[in-house]
Amino acid sequence: MSYFIKPESQDPLLQPFTGPDFDLIETILWENGSYFLRDLHLARLERSAKHFLFVYNIQEINGFLDHAVLSFDKNEKYRIRLVVKKNGKLQLSSQELDIPEKLPVKVVISPSRTDAMDEFLYHKTTNRKLYEHELTKCRSNGFFDSIFLNQTNEVTEGAISNIIIRKGDEYFTPPLSCGLLPGVYRDYLLNIREDIILKEKLLFIEDLKSADEIFMINSVRKMVPAIL
Repeated sequence: MSYFIKPESQDPLLQPFTGPDFDLIETILWENGSYFLRDLHLARLERSAKHFLFVYNIQEINGFLDHAVLSFDKNEKYRIRLVVKKNGKLQLSSQELDIPEKLPVKVVISPSRTDAMDEFLYHKTTNRKLYEHELTKCRSNGFFDSIFLNQTNEVTEGAISNIIIRKGDEYFTPPLSCGLLPGVYRDYLLNIREDIILKEKLLFIEDLKSADEIFMINSVRKMVPAIL
């Protein structure tokens, strides 16, 4: 299902971004009758809207999100995809959450390298052709996700996930400076959740191979155990 609304007003001082044509997106888990980590999602969305000079109205977005789920079954889990257009128009689609049948999932290292200077790596947008291509390719070969390295061979993230490794009782994830999305669940683990002490650290392929555990994380699936 999809919904569209038009913001009540637009700031005439906001100028359109002159780069590639794209939209902002947030993918949110709806469970137990509410949006999981809603405030963190909207805070990230607002940062990206300000960065790219998108029209952004938090009151409109909150009302839109609340209205969109009125008919949802509270006993089900849904994956919600919110899209924000440059002019502030909103679109929402939803589907019941699918759970991986077999754990741990298999992941693969992408042969493509990313550039940490690419600003789009730090924002969730529809300008993600490389990630979509690599995800489609890895899924066709039976893998859950494709892990990227940057131009200096540092581990960054998956096409749909941030990455965590466990060594002993310590958990590590690559720093944002490597060129990766500031994931909402990553933020939650770093700053809010207390039973896992997550630290930022440069990671390389050797770290993944020697890790006691690898997790592919995002705010929809949370922590998914993975193997190379």
